Amino acid sequence: MKLDAPASTVNGLVRAEFTTSDRALEQTLADLAGYSPSDPAAADATLTVRDGPFGTPTTIPRGRWRLRGSNVVSIDGGFEPGRAYEVAYRAANLPVVAAGLAAFRDTASWIKYSSDATVSAKQAYTFGSSQSGRFLRAFLYYGFNSDEQGRQVFDGVMAHIAGAGRLSINEARGATPNALSM
Repeated sequence: MKLDAPASTVNGLVRAEFTTSDRALEQTLADLAGYSPSDPAAADATLTVRDGPFGTPTTIPRGRWRLRGSNVVSIDGGFEPGRAYEVAYRAANLPVVAAGLAAFRDTASWIKYSSDATVSAKQAYTFGSSQSGRFLRAFLYYGFNSDEQGRQVFDGVMAHIAGAGRLSINEARGATPNALSM
């Protein structure tokens, strides 16, 4: 499902991390699909590289790499296998994110508490595995288990095989809901 909200003129910074397994000249970043750069050649766009997730990042000079389309980054000489890269740029027309949390909450609350609901239930339970489990972790973390009247929405939440992660949906404008929370 997708929401096309009217706030399509919002611009902001987006970022994605990736590690390559070969010396490819370009990398397609699935996490940034649909996040078009406002200026693909902007001087303030950055690409950094580090050894592993906790290494010290080194900025790659802007003249050595390019953005193409909404989610392809290329580098002269190719990416170094096994190193961690992070690209950041200003994107145009950012999508509205996190509205799904409210819709999920409101649907369950409607089923539990509304006399005109198509179906009804006294209790509501939810289960999510992997990415949907991360969705549930974010749902709880951001306080969505209380509806607009302060009533408890879900009586039980099981985030299965979700690790400790949540979704990146509320860090800033341009959050990427399919990335791991940073």
